[in-house]
Amino acid sequence: MNTEPILPQPSRAGGLYTPVVIHQGIAYVSGQLPRMNNELQFPGRVGADIDLATAREAARLCAMQALATLDRELGGLGRVIRLLKLTGYVACTEGFRQQPAVIDAASEYFNEVLGPRGAHARSAIGVFALPHGAAVEVEITVAVRE
Repeated sequence: MNTEPILPQPSRAGGLYTPVVIHQGIAYVSGQLPRMNNELQFPGRVGADIDLATAREAARLCAMQALATLDRELGGLGRVIRLLKLTGYVACTEGFRQQPAVIDAASEYFNEVLGPRGAHARSAIGVFALPHGAAVEVEITVAVRE
């Protein structure tokens, strides 16, 4: 496990919500879009505008943003006990059926950075559209030390 992952600058909240809520040792990280320097990367729909490989890059960037947001809230990832749940949303065409392959890139990133603490339950969901036209969105639920 890497002790000091290189994380992007967390994006600003894009609405009236809290990026991370911690309650009774569980951190709920709001959905993260594939942003770098607060600019959306990878807009479009998978299967029409974006191919599988590019969608996987978007999912990885979403995962990086999720950890960056959590890192900022916790003051470091050392308080992370375990990633509990990853929910990934893929904006895609009706015929696209590889949502799990897209979200695998986020799962791989969490396992790479958190090691055994990165093992998680998961949902990979295809949707018609995501905020700001993003191709992928990722949210996580994490057990943390108080």
